[in-house]
Amino acid sequence: MENDDRFLKIFAFNLGYTLTDEAFRKAFEPFGNIKDSRLARDQSSNQPRGFGFVVFDNPVSSLKAFEAGVSFEVSLTTL
Repeated sequence: MENDDRFLKIFAFNLGYTLTDEAFRKAFEPFGNIKDSRLARDQSSNQPRGFGFVVFDNPVSSLKAFEAGVSFEVSLTTL
């Protein structure tokens, strides 16, 4: 599991449409070092689409974020 990148990426959904990239990243920082975080955006309006991805540097951090995902809030929308 440690060398498999599939276990490093988290898909987050039901995100608020006013969520900023910075707030999104900060919501996941308590779980470990983040290699990348991206909110999906509409191509024409550049507004967040309500989901995004976070890539951690190790699978332990990814698992911590996944396990806590149902119990913390980002931009007033429960994950």
